[in-house]
Amino acid sequence: MKVSVVIPCFNHGQYIQEALQSVECNVGNIPYEIIIVDDGSTDAHTLMVMDVLEQGGYTVIRQTNQGLAAARNVGISLARGKYIIPLDSDNKLHSNYLTKAVQLLDDNHEVEVVYGKPMFFGEETGLREVGEYDFFKIIQCNYIDACALFRREVWQKVGGYDGAMPAMGNEDWEFWIHSFLLGTKFMYLNEICFYYRVSPNSMSVSVTRPGFEQNKTYIYTKHGSALIKRLLDELHTLDYIRKNKFRTVAKIILGVNL
Repeated sequence: MKVSVVIPCFNHGQYIQEALQSVECNVGNIPYEIIIVDDGSTDAHTLMVMDVLEQGGYTVIRQTNQGLAAARNVGISLARGKYIIPLDSDNKLHSNYLTKAVQLLDDNHEVEVVYGKPMFFGEETGLREVGEYDFFKIIQCNYIDACALFRREVWQKVGGYDGAMPAMGNEDWEFWIHSFLLGTKFMYLNEICFYYRVSPNSMSVSVTRPGFEQNKTYIYTKHGSALIKRLLDELHTLDYIRKNKFRTVAKIILGVNL
């Protein structure tokens, strides 16, 4: 098996068919599987859709509601693919994304993650520019969506998505920082790779600033020593940190005023 597409779903039965179609229409000749994880949906329509999909031959894993991190971890733990791509149940893959990303991983053995640009649709529309992997940028806020293709070994060495985040969201942010600190190599695919649905309950809308700050502090605390080492490797001296926008990062990690 080459690719495992892991789709967590919580009350998104009205959208998941679009997500599935976006995979099946664009996967080409790549051997793949789709694993749907129903994370304790309560909506009657979603439950009916899950039944129909299961009867139609799809792999549907059902669990009590445990959150996005746990749902992804369950799906990936059961995946057989060499490469993994998480796809939220209300989002869609862009044509040729999988085939191009798979080829990049096949051709570049040192690369472990391939990611690209999202196109927003729904309540908000427009292309989001992403750019090459930048450590200084990602420690301030996440700009790489979970919808990236990565080698199974990345998930294994990180230990999965962290379900202990203090507030909803940012699981993929912690995952990318953790994986980078363990030496993971990223490759940027400079084109539209997926469609991100923006709705009133989307993560980008519903995650509050206080929640973001709680998660940021959690990430900085969890990876404090590794982050400081990386900062020092990049910046050479704490004096440089004092003079730039990374002062806050170092202050939280070190617990001192700089």
